[in-house]
Amino acid sequence: MSELPGPPDLLPRIEALERRVRRLLGLCILLGVGLLIEVAWIVAPQPDVVASRFLLRGPHGAPRGGLLLDEKGQPVVRLNNALGKPRVYGVVTADGRAHVWLADTSYRARIFLEVGPDGRTAAGLCDSLGAAVLRADLTSRGGLTLVPARAAAR
Repeated sequence: MSELPGPPDLLPRIEALERRVRRLLGLCILLGVGLLIEVAWIVAPQPDVVASRFLLRGPHGAPRGGLLLDEKGQPVVRLNNALGKPRVYGVVTADGRAHVWLADTSYRARIFLEVGPDGRTAAGLCDSLGAAVLRADLTSRGGLTLVPARAAAR
């Protein structure tokens, strides 16, 4: 007759399971603490950050963009090339008009977009010197009016 196998050695298996339980308990505690921190972050009031200028600097120190107030106190968004020269410039004027200019590599405005305080919208093209050449106004009925720059000057 063959011999019946003896009871398996359960002690190493139980110790391995206990180690896994301790690791899982540690992981659950860590996740619970993370959840509590997240909930506290959402519930706790966040203070406002108050400043008149935020700048983004590139790896070599040149300003690559910014959110700032100009000399008139108007909010300005500016995106620069690697040399720190403006390529996209946006401003909201005191009368509520929003302007965005796109510049060429000579840093002259070549395209502009405008939304007036009354909701009227316009776009325009500029020559190589930055002077407006053509303005397109969107009419209140949804039509488009193209106006030569000299006639569009106000």
